[in-house]
Amino acid sequence: MNISIIQHVEFEKPGLILDWAKSYGHSVKIHKVFENSDMPNHNETDLLIILGGPMSVYDNEKYIWLESERELIREFKNLKKPVLGICLGAQQIAKAFDGDVVNNHIKEAGFFNISRYEQNKINFFPDEIKVFHWHQEELIPPTTSQLLFRSKGCLNQGFIYDGNIIGLQFHLETTKDNILEII
Repeated sequence: MNISIIQHVEFEKPGLILDWAKSYGHSVKIHKVFENSDMPNHNETDLLIILGGPMSVYDNEKYIWLESERELIREFKNLKKPVLGICLGAQQIAKAFDGDVVNNHIKEAGFFNISRYEQNKINFFPDEIKVFHWHQEELIPPTTSQLLFRSKGCLNQGFIYDGNIIGLQFHLETTKDNILEII
């Protein structure tokens, strides 16, 4: 499988995703938009992964690639190709469709539990797990999405949209070295 990963900043790296991809022999290309890298080509990509970053989906003037990224997400949806968004990536997915991003009432930074919504049919995931968070904003997923996860501080921690597009507000990809770089 050919995987394209969009990386927004130097210190938020693919971490465990890269380890997973290599263990299965997948081809990975990392597009570092902070270095003016090109956007992934949907014809050469089987799976699109969009990582996090400290910017907001509303920072279009400062980060001109934000809208191009949302257009790419819509292209992948139209082609029925899978997309995984993490943190900012999940917010970009929400914004690309009819969702939104709003300020959360608290900043989640550190390790906090998330739990599955009852209707979440992902049975390989535990009912509750402690994961890494680093966000102040909360995504409002597209209206036809299925909510997957929540935490005490943020009701929308994950969703699946259109059957093959997943947004996660939290970070499962982060390694100890990644956390040290973020801090």
